[in-house]
Amino acid sequence: SVNSEAELMYSTWFNLAAAYEANDMPEEALKTYTYLAKQRGNPFTGRLRINMGNIYYAQQKYPSAIKMYKMALDQMRKDDKSIAHKIRRNIGNAFFRLGKIREAVKNYEEAMDVAPD
Repeated sequence: SVNSEAELMYSTWFNLAAAYEANDMPEEALKTYTYLAKQRGNPFTGRLRINMGNIYYAQQKYPSAIKMYKMALDQMRKDDKSIAHKIRRNIGNAFFRLGKIREAVKNYEEAMDVAPD
């Protein structure tokens, strides 16, 4: 079916990007994640943005990491508090690395507000 073909395509591209990431090929991983994120109907867009944010964070490109994490937050289900907590914490960490302590604290507090039980 068309749906299973799309899922197979998403999974294949996602695995390729993850392999690039695991083999210290961040630019290739980012290009592949970006391609995937632009595909209509992709159910993994939030996860892609998290992975992209993690790559940028590792590269010390904190503003880009924050942007990706915020995009991921916008695309996550509202009831997925565990992921929202981790994303908020990552945003706080990136702001901390930039020396923006007030923004870091704000995000750490928001992470605590959505912390899973």
